[in-house]
Amino acid sequence: MNHSKDAKELMKKYCIGDVDQSTVPVTQQYIPPWEKESTAAETTKEESGKKLLIYLIPLLILGVAFALRFYNNK
Repeated sequence: MNHSKDAKELMKKYCIGDVDQSTVPVTQQYIPPWEKESTAAETTKEESGKKLLIYLIPLLILGVAFALRFYNNK
C-alpha cells in the first residue's frame, strides 16, 4: 500500500534526515522464562526477599504510627 502524492510531498517538506543505525542502542534479546533455568534459583531467592519487604515495611510503618498515637494520647 502506497501513500498518496500529497502525503509524499508533505514528507519531503518535514523529513529532516535518516537515523544513523550505528547510534541506536542495541536492545537485549528476550529470553522466555522457561529457557532461563540456570538463573531460576537465584531469582526466586531475590523475589522472596523482595516480597517479604513489600509486606514488612508497611506493617512496620503502621506499627510505629499506632505506637505514636497510643503514647501521645497519654
